[in-house]
Amino acid sequence: MRWMGIVFGISLRSEAHVARQIRKFARQLAPLSRTPYLFCPIGCDFNGPIRELTAILDRFNERRAAEGLYALSAGLDDYLDLVAEHRDELPVVELDPNPYWMGFYASRPAAKLLCNRITRKLDAADRLAALEHAAAPAGRSGDELRHARTRRALRETWDDFVVCNHHDFITGTSPDRVWLGEQRGWLDRAEARVDQILSEQRACPCLAQPGRAKTSPPEWRLADGLLEASTPHYALRIAEEQGGCIVSLRDEHGHELLAGEPANDLVAYKDSGGLWRMGHEFRGGVFRPLARASAGRARVSALERDGLLEVAIEATLDGRPVQRWLWLSTASPLIRARAAGTIRKRRTITCRFPTPSASGELAMDVPGGIVERGAHKLYDPTFWAARSFVHHPAQDGGRGLCAFLGGPASASLHDGALEWVALRNATRERAFGFLPVLSHPATGTSPDEQTLDYAVWYTPAGGYRSLELPALARRALREHPVPVCEGAVHELRPMGEAVVRADRRDVVVSALKVASRGAGVVVRLQSHAPGPVLVRLHCSVRPLSGARLCDARERDLEELELVGGNALVPVDGAITSVRLLFG
Repeated sequence: MRWMGIVFGISLRSEAHVARQIRKFARQLAPLSRTPYLFCPIGCDFNGPIRELTAILDRFNERRAAEGLYALSAGLDDYLDLVAEHRDELPVVELDPNPYWMGFYASRPAAKLLCNRITRKLDAADRLAALEHAAAPAGRSGDELRHARTRRALRETWDDFVVCNHHDFITGTSPDRVWLGEQRGWLDRAEARVDQILSEQRACPCLAQPGRAKTSPPEWRLADGLLEASTPHYALRIAEEQGGCIVSLRDEHGHELLAGEPANDLVAYKDSGGLWRMGHEFRGGVFRPLARASAGRARVSALERDGLLEVAIEATLDGRPVQRWLWLSTASPLIRARAAGTIRKRRTITCRFPTPSASGELAMDVPGGIVERGAHKLYDPTFWAARSFVHHPAQDGGRGLCAFLGGPASASLHDGALEWVALRNATRERAFGFLPVLSHPATGTSPDEQTLDYAVWYTPAGGYRSLELPALARRALREHPVPVCEGAVHELRPMGEAVVRADRRDVVVSALKVASRGAGVVVRLQSHAPGPVLVRLHCSVRPLSGARLCDARERDLEELELVGGNALVPVDGAITSVRLLFG
């Protein structure tokens, strides 16, 4: 084992010792397995590779073959391929291991913001490359060379960028010297490369710039420290004397939704946690509210921009300036917002919206689908991890509350309000005010300005499926009037998303790219449907000549039927991959 750079133990490489170890691992794993295959993780965090491991295992397999036990150095994907042959023997298990460390979802927010932004840009560039591939006539060598160059640049950028998936990178749990000395530079270079790709795509003649729908701003009035605005969906009032918070919010029927507590409030917590955990996740830790923006005054200003009302709020919280913006539209029931500021060490700042529903349940999207959870588990408050939205459903015909977060989301339901982490600067876990927690030694600071984009919707009665929240979550922040992804991507994304469409709103085209293996383009479908469904895929720029179901590694599985120019795709799972072919 290795801890803090120190290796404990000695290397024993004899045939007898290796055999004893492999037999021991097999005895431990066999009672848990329904198939002949046993998966044995090896290494653990920050352990160097075992020298000549393949040769050691080959020696065991050759000399101990009579035992009927074989060891192979392989990946989890190989193991799953083998287990898949015994799918009918496997049980379906329900398990929610969360909350398991609640702090890292908001640690090092600059890393998460950059990673998310670059991913969205690469996704947009992939879709535009697929559009060019589908729209370009065959035989024009200049176009083919340019498209090949774009695809090569995209592949190289993805290859360089994917390192951010490491569990001490995207989580924000690397020490400052690693973040500042390596990771930040990698992200900056990846973003510069994809910006160059998008700039070249923007100049492509086959990509016509889309028009933007025009809207009119809400009716509004700002006087005597109060801003009042109304749309067909809601009427709200913001008070300077209560920190620029929303002090009244009425729905289209005139019903008050806030029940006396201001909304869009910022709460500063003293947080003795660190990069991994919040302060109330370990003995001797502290997670305690210190101040609220609503307890002080703020300065509120408003202006009309691009058919929207933009409200700017400047306040002070915990002795530091914080800014919030709201964008109100007559065309949408969503209130789009942004919070920004620099915060002290050992602080977490949350955004708080009271909820009119008494329900104790939450629904949220996670990788792989939707999960419904209770408000609390193990900790109070429990900050649940979500991907892009958290919904507190309506009860008794009232209103629910949905928060769309510029992810990853970390939200809780307590004291009658939905609350999510907006800013965080917890440096290292400290118990009883002075004792460092040795199991989590890394220290990381976030002294720069942090930003979180979010949107809220006081929803009518209905669950996440009837309200189409997964599909709405994809658009909620991408249609932001001040783009989350600045530059060409904000203008070009609508074209890329229109290339291939599914005929169900609970099945979305989560990615589209030129195939890396084989011909055509590959579509990734993400399903939030309650069970198996049949989806029609339509390409808007060129007739389909064929379609095949494939796996995530772009290996063809079966031919799909074409009806009326649409590919009929059976979707039975969270993720489905399809290859589309053109004549």
